[in-house]
Amino acid sequence: MIQAKNLCKMFDPEDGNVLDRISFSLKAGETLSVIGPSGCGKTTLLYILADLLSPSAGTIEIQEKNTGGYDNTSFILQDFGLFPWKTVSENVSLPLKLRRTPLKDRQEVTGTLLKELGLSSLSSKYPVQLSGGQKQRVAIARALATDPDILLMDEPFSSIDALHRERLQNIILEIWHQRKLTYIIVTHSVEEAVFLGNYILVLTDRPARVKEVISNSGFGMQSYRRQSSYFDTVNQVRGVMEI
Repeated sequence: MIQAKNLCKMFDPEDGNVLDRISFSLKAGETLSVIGPSGCGKTTLLYILADLLSPSAGTIEIQEKNTGGYDNTSFILQDFGLFPWKTVSENVSLPLKLRRTPLKDRQEVTGTLLKELGLSSLSSKYPVQLSGGQKQRVAIARALATDPDILLMDEPFSSIDALHRERLQNIILEIWHQRKLTYIIVTHSVEEAVFLGNYILVLTDRPARVKEVISNSGFGMQSYRRQSSYFDTVNQVRGVMEI
C-alpha cells in the first residue's frame, strides 16, 4: 500500500539533505512507528507521505483501497489542529462538510464517532473548554470521520500526561483492530513506538537515513506492555538508537 524508494528532501542547498535515501514499504493494514533524534526530519517525512511536500528525489507510491490515490488519507497534527471557534461536533464533522456529505449522514457519522470516543457529552463544547486528552480524542474522531485507509500521526500524544497518553495509545490500537487501517506514527517515545508499530523505523541524525527497520512481532496486543517481549523490543530499539 505504501512504498517509499530513496526519498530525499533538501530545502536549502547550503544545508544539504534533510532526508537521505529513505526507503520502506508497508502492506495494507500494517503500521509503522518512526523514531529518531529531535530535528532529524521525521515530520518532513510525514508531510511528504501526506503529499503536503514533494521529495527532492526518490519516489513514493501509495495505493489506497477506496481511491487509488491520496484522497483518503487523514493526518493528526501534534497541536491537535482544532478550530477554536467551532464546537466539538463541528470540528469532527468538518471533513465531511468539506466533502459536501449530506447533513443527515454527517450527523450520523459524527454522533457515532463521538460516542465511540466518549465525547458525546462534550459535543457542544469549544476546544478551550477541553483538557489536552479530550482535544486529542476530538482530533482522532475528526481524522476518522472520512473512514480513511491511511492515518498519519505527528507526535499526537506528546503534550499529554503519561496516564492519558497510554489510554490514547490503547484507543489507537482499538481503532486499528476495528478498522484495519494503515497508519504511520512519528514519536520521540521508544515505548510508544514499540506499542503502536508493526515495524519501527529508526532514523539517524540529520541528514536522516534509515538506521534499521525493526519487526515487532508482539504488536497488536493490548496487554503487550506487560509482556517480556515488549521490554526486549524496547531494549532492542534503544540499542539501535544507542540510548
